[in-house]
Amino acid sequence: MKIVKIVQLKYKIKVVPDSGEPLFLNPDIVYKFGLRKNDVLSSDKVNEILEEDSFLECKNSAFRLLARRQHSRKEVEQKLVLKGYSHQIAERVAAHLLSNNFLDDKLFAENFIKHKIARKYGFNKIKAQLFEKGIEKTVITHFELLYSQDKKIESSAFALAEKKIESIKRKDSDKLKIRSKLYNYLMMRGFSTDVIKKVIDQIFENNF
Repeated sequence: MKIVKIVQLKYKIKVVPDSGEPLFLNPDIVYKFGLRKNDVLSSDKVNEILEEDSFLECKNSAFRLLARRQHSRKEVEQKLVLKGYSHQIAERVAAHLLSNNFLDDKLFAENFIKHKIARKYGFNKIKAQLFEKGIEKTVITHFELLYSQDKKIESSAFALAEKKIESIKRKDSDKLKIRSKLYNYLMMRGFSTDVIKKVIDQIFENNF
């Protein structure tokens, strides 16, 4: 392929070959490869240029994702693929971000846990969500040891149960059914069976 024309557009540079479709490249890629009019490029070189252009575009897209909120590595890869980038490019970009400290699954996990505890979720629910986001089991276990006994979790379960029982009592007066509905509600929020039992016992002591 021989370059017959290079045209500066608003955001891209149009590289026109002597045959075939023109290439629309990021200016940084044109400068990186030193592309000029009359350059002759092999098919391998063209493929290399296109791959680097895709990598740069994908990386910029990833930075826009990270500017909005923290993401896990798996989340970044999945969202980049959904945007149309290949799995290979998405994985390469995620690895680049990880090696340059723009991604940190441990920091993501800890901040995620603190956020979810503040929103009154139990640790079982939090663990499941972290696993879905691609966080390694060893990381999840590490933070479970640190946060699963957090007093905020028990107090959150109590606050939720105290509010929930009022709505249940308006529809049902059977104590066993009330206990069962409270149990299921707190289980769905991700609280452990030990926390649920303790909280329900307290709630029933206060209400009956």
